[in-house]
Amino acid sequence: MLRLIRDGRAKTHAELVELTGLSRSTVAQRVDALLSRHLVVPAEPGASRGGRPPRTFAFNRDAGVVLAADLGATHGRLAVMDGAGETLAEKTIESRIATGPDAVLEFVCSALAGLLEDSGRDPAQVCGVGIGIPGPVDAVAGRPVQPLRLTYHHVDGTVSTAPAFVGDDSLVRSVRRLITVRRTVARLQVESLQLPGTDRRDLAMRCQSAVHVGAHLGRHPGRGHALVA
Repeated sequence: MLRLIRDGRAKTHAELVELTGLSRSTVAQRVDALLSRHLVVPAEPGASRGGRPPRTFAFNRDAGVVLAADLGATHGRLAVMDGAGETLAEKTIESRIATGPDAVLEFVCSALAGLLEDSGRDPAQVCGVGIGIPGPVDAVAGRPVQPLRLTYHHVDGTVSTAPAFVGDDSLVRSVRRLITVRRTVARLQVESLQLPGTDRRDLAMRCQSAVHVGAHLGRHPGRGHALVA
């Protein structure tokens, strides 16, 4: 329902009833909940059709902000966006993934905090964070590789289909689409360390296998790690 209002497809109770198939009482209850959380706000009354003009609603793009980080091997792009996915502030940083997740994430969090301050928004307004990372497959560098598995879940633990998309899509658009979805949890699992070897394809297959095995066993991050050649 929130997405219908945000996308401009519905702005009255009647339009929400028609598009969702829900009863008027259910629609009214859910709209009241959105209003109480300031996710939608009252708008100008609609055109009258002979009676009292209908109440209309609009998405409140200022209800919160989302932080996004698109990290590459040596550089990254950071952004602060409003609830509609419009960029409020952005910057490019130098960040080497090879230094490891602790160092990179500490630097990225600090840079995002500074960018949030530059945007004039309060940290309490942050309602989501999205991070894109490159696939850690590098046999040429001769360094061990740590496969990562990123999954998305609802707050009750069930798998979320929010990231699912069929068609052409850029990383930035996909991040914006995902981080505007409420009550979605991203889980990053670190799998067994892989030695580089001499064949890039073999390394990629071992990384893929490690991710699949971890998903099958349902391991928690930090458990059952091994050094695999």
